[in-house]
This record gives sequence, structure tokens and C-alpha cells, in this order.
Amino acid sequence: MKTRVALRRIRRKRDEIANEPSRFDQYRDEYGIIFQEVSVIAGPEAMQTLTEWTTAQTVQNRCLPDPASLRDRALELCSDRGHEIPETSALQGPG
Repeated sequence: MKTRVALRRIRRKRDEIANEPSRFDQYRDEYGIIFQEVSVIAGPEAMQTLTEWTTAQTVQNRCLPDPASLRDRALELCSDRGHEIPETSALQGPG
């Protein structure tokens, strides 16, 4: 899965349940960086899993997870799959 496809799926899901202005545009760049890092570190399956988690959280909470929550979940996914996260990775936080 490509980053742009993941972001499009998340935006569509958010638009389906929108009852307030979406923060998608505000989060798009940081989401893109996080998804790209997950793809590089843990592969497309991990990115797919993160996309599914993000859309599920969006439906459950009726809003997008903030980038810090997305980053935490991404770190957890990579670690659970046995991948080390380089100190220079964007998954280590804004910097």
C-alpha cells in the first residue's frame, strides 16, 4: 500500500462520519511522514495495519487520532514486529 492510498482511505472515513470540521488537512503532512516511516521500517503490511487502526479509531472516537497517538501506535506496531526504530526516525517524534 502506498502512503497516498492510506491517507485517502483515512480521509474518506473521516468525511463519512464528519460532524465537525476535519483536522485531516492539519494532520496530513505528519500522517504522511509517519506512514512512510512505517512502510520503510516494517513494510506495507504494517502500513495497512496502521491504516486500519486509524480508520477504526476515527469511527470509534468520531475524530482523527492526533499525530502523537498515531506515532505511538506506529512505534508499537514496528516493535511488535521485531523492528528497531533508528534514533533518526520520524517515529521518534518531531524534531
